[in-house]
Amino acid sequence: MIYYQSYNNVTSEQFNNATSIRISRNRSKLDPTGKQQDCLGMTPLHILTCSTVQNIELYRVLIEKYPETLIVEDTWGAVPLLYALWGDAPSEIIQFLVASYKSIHPNYELAWEEMLVTFSKAKVSNNAIQMLLDLRSEFVPNQMEQWIEELAENECISKETFHILIQYGFAERVKTIGLKLCRDEMMEFMMEEMKKYVPSSSKVVWLNRIRSKLVNYEEEYKRLKAATTILELAMWKYKMGESDNKKRKRTEESDSDFREQCRVSCSGDIVIEHVLPYLLPCAE
Repeated sequence: MIYYQSYNNVTSEQFNNATSIRISRNRSKLDPTGKQQDCLGMTPLHILTCSTVQNIELYRVLIEKYPETLIVEDTWGAVPLLYALWGDAPSEIIQFLVASYKSIHPNYELAWEEMLVTFSKAKVSNNAIQMLLDLRSEFVPNQMEQWIEELAENECISKETFHILIQYGFAERVKTIGLKLCRDEMMEFMMEEMKKYVPSSSKVVWLNRIRSKLVNYEEEYKRLKAATTILELAMWKYKMGESDNKKRKRTEESDSDFREQCRVSCSGDIVIEHVLPYLLPCAE
């Protein structure tokens, strides 16, 4: 039924009925072929994830009846999730599979590196690799950069796949740089580096160059932020002192409003905007 469900328009009700074998009038048992592996080690769930026609209701029946098939590996050591990602299955199906792994097999560790190597060798779409990285971040949060460092030593990862890894892994750090000019220059530097020929054995060196450049931009942004903060505080203080010279009497309650008004009217935003270009090392 699973092999030909895309041609026969199998409904979830038909499929649900087919999973049971009647023993007697009041008793039935699960059809054992629901978890049987074929000559390639594939279960019906593997085969369903490879189908060009996707029906989430069939997934619901299969996983409810045969939850163990989620972690069964085929001849190549692949679980059904890999084929769903490889075939660009609809996001609702991917999310359903992910939720099933988390709820049914919470302690099962997916072979992320092996899946990425498979995708790299097969030259799958960037969308499939992106989805894999998103899922890996969901299952293993806050460890992407460490993982990229480990993958740099894996010669089975192609340069093209490693480029996607770099862009994905450092995207959040680039976003935290508060200046668009610096962000753009960092992205341009990464793109230029990607155009260069980098042997598979030199991915670690390439990664270190990218990381070093990013650290430089982060440090420069911190210094720039500190400098502009000092400038704003100096102008704010000057404005408050200028107003105090007029000997205006203020109550304790109005003092907070007075300080805020001085901050707004000290022209810090105008001055900083025109001073900023002279403080930018990247402007050179």
